[in-house]
Amino acid sequence: MLLRILGRVKLGRSLDLSDYLMLSSCVAMLGMTGAVMSAIFNAGLGFHVYEIKEIFGLETGAAEFLKNLMVLRIMATLSLALSKISILVLCCRIFTTRWFRIIAHCTIGLIVLWAIGTILIITKACTPFEYNWDKTIPTGTCRSATLLSVIGGSVNILADFIVLVLPMPYIYKLQLATYKKVTLMITFGIGFIVCIVSMVKVALLPLVDNSDVTYSIQKAMILTILEVGLAIILACIPVLRPLFKNSMATKAVHQSRYVSRTYSAVPFTGQKTNGFTELQDISGHSEPLPMRPEKTYYSTVEAVGNSSEDTKKPDDVEMGGITVKKEFTARIEVVHGTDKGVHMD
Repeated sequence: MLLRILGRVKLGRSLDLSDYLMLSSCVAMLGMTGAVMSAIFNAGLGFHVYEIKEIFGLETGAAEFLKNLMVLRIMATLSLALSKISILVLCCRIFTTRWFRIIAHCTIGLIVLWAIGTILIITKACTPFEYNWDKTIPTGTCRSATLLSVIGGSVNILADFIVLVLPMPYIYKLQLATYKKVTLMITFGIGFIVCIVSMVKVALLPLVDNSDVTYSIQKAMILTILEVGLAIILACIPVLRPLFKNSMATKAVHQSRYVSRTYSAVPFTGQKTNGFTELQDISGHSEPLPMRPEKTYYSTVEAVGNSSEDTKKPDDVEMGGITVKKEFTARIEVVHGTDKGVHMD
């Protein structure tokens, strides 16, 4: 998230709604991480329930762990929902077609309903509320938490697939440089990994033994942490390009100048024909070569620029549109010889 903010600062742009949503997702992830650490060091995560009293001195067994587990599940739900919504908000600014916006807004509605429903399931699964962690209450009852978790996890996976698949037809139609396509492939590859992690987690939930929850839930909890972290990475990758743009442009300039110096240093010799000399083929190709005066003295002027960056600031582009950037190198040779003239490449 820090790199995402630095990218915005580098472009001279203020944070937008997608950035604030992602920042909120990171805050929720920090809350989840705090609950995990508390469960590990203070509540017996990773140990059998019968070992907790002996090792941690807790008379209530898994009660302290169940409190941390409730906080963890709520924070994970909020973080996942906010990261997905952040991606869709960012896509709506890029792809402005009517149908894309309609589907994206419906998906956002589905994600919001999923988050609210999941939090209600977590907090209302047991009656009274304290029975969520204090199983000694004689009148306490709980609904089937495993079944409800599987249903909620399935809706979460459906939302993941919609978020990943929705932009693909529009991205496919764009003319992109190779490294941009590779970046997008990596981005969506991470996205499908999130889906796979979610599916494995849902498959593991029925295997959790509620009578020994501190020990049997370890794998599902690890996958939950991994799912949340990968979702945040996925949402941040598309906006990190400004951090690496200058280094790529500098490399291109150095390569261009090297080529110019190489060609200027080669002596051009050839057979004289009607006052002109055929240039020596240094390219390795068999195409006809241009003709120049027999005595050639020339100078090279080179300019490197960017058609969008040098003439228009990023803020000048209307929000929601697509900016097409073209990098170019201009090379002008002024040739003086027996036949005066100007030759341009």
